[in-house]
Amino acid sequence: MTRADSAEKDRILESAGFFYDFNKDIYLNRESKKVFSVEAITDNPVEWLRTRIMERNDTEDWIFYFNQPPDPDVRQEIIEGIR
Repeated sequence: MTRADSAEKDRILESAGFFYDFNKDIYLNRESKKVFSVEAITDNPVEWLRTRIMERNDTEDWIFYFNQPPDPDVRQEIIEGIR
């Protein structure tokens, strides 16, 4: 990922209301109930990120965008830490 891509991704995430959790190395948005791993953000193009942010979450569940789905325990730990 280029420095320009990284800066653009940071701007996209920030403008969409995501914040970085330093302890878990994730970006999350409580309103949309979405969680992105830094690895998924880094490994995918800018357009992928834009598309995933714009997707509606019509569920009551959190949506995780990771390269590999997180283990249920990790998922639960993240969710409990958000509340």
